[in-house]
Amino acid sequence: MDSLDKFSWGGSGMVRECAEWICENVKEGATVLEVGAGEVSTKFFSERYKVHSIEQASEWVGTYDNVNYIHAPLNDGWYSLEHLQNLPQDYDLLLIDGPVGGNRRKILDHIDLFNIKNNFIIVDDTYRPLEREIVNSLVANGKEIILEGKEGDNLQFTVLK
Repeated sequence: MDSLDKFSWGGSGMVRECAEWICENVKEGATVLEVGAGEVSTKFFSERYKVHSIEQASEWVGTYDNVNYIHAPLNDGWYSLEHLQNLPQDYDLLLIDGPVGGNRRKILDHIDLFNIKNNFIIVDDTYRPLEREIVNSLVANGKEIILEGKEGDNLQFTVLK
């Protein structure tokens, strides 16, 4: 885990505990679909995994090598559906951490675009009510919470399987 020391964890990005859990539970070379690219998370993923990353801002598309960026500008608070029609369906981890400044809960209105059956799902920022709604809906649809991760004393992310 010493390789994680080079990243600046926390703040508005992924916390270190989340990255450690991913390293321990998702084998290197696996496929990740990231809903909401992040400066730290996308770089971290790009060094270990095959990454598909949905990004709303064109200036961030192509930031890191080894990432398949899916540029999907926001439309009514969520990603433009016309850009999400051909999402990969074979991935080991789905990270829900976007859109920035949008309504992440809207993923539930379009959950059929995502493969949520046999993979891990991480919902970031689950101290927020809308992100908790995502977790609660996934549980109601048969997913099981396997970890509630914290940063300090605050709930930060939730892992489901």
